[in-house]
Amino acid sequence: MKYKHLVNKLLKIPEQTFTDHDPQIQSASLVAWEGLIDALICSQLHAPESNALVKNPTDQTVFKGSDPTEADGFPKKIKLVMTPLIGIMSSNCDASVHVSCLNTWSYLLYKLDKLASSHSVLKQFGSRSWKSSSRL
Repeated sequence: MKYKHLVNKLLKIPEQTFTDHDPQIQSASLVAWEGLIDALICSQLHAPESNALVKNPTDQTVFKGSDPTEADGFPKKIKLVMTPLIGIMSSNCDASVHVSCLNTWSYLLYKLDKLASSHSVLKQFGSRSWKSSSRL
C-alpha cells in the first residue's frame, strides 16, 4: 500500500473516537469506518493486476487469476478492519452503537461479496467473531 505511514497516522483519529463516551460520536465513527473498508478491502478486490472479479457467461461474478484473499496483506487488512468492530461488540456500550456496529459489519460482508465464503476470510471472521459473540 502506498503511503502506509500516513494511513497509520490517520488511523489514530478513529481509534480515539471509538472509545468516546458519546454514542453519537461512536456511531459516526463506525459510519466513517465504512470508508476505510472501501479503501482497504474493495480497492484490493478490484485491483486490475489481480483480475479478481469478472463476469462469467451466466452473468455470475467469479474470480479470475490469483485469489485476492491470498494476496499479501489481505488477512492483515481484514484483521485491522475487524478489530474495532469486535471491540465494540464485546463492550458494554449503548444499544445504538451496537446497531451501528452491526450495520458496519454487514457493510463489510456486503463488500466482501463472494469472498466472504473464502477459506482465509472465513478463518479470520470465524476465529474473531466467535470469541466476540461468546462474550455477549
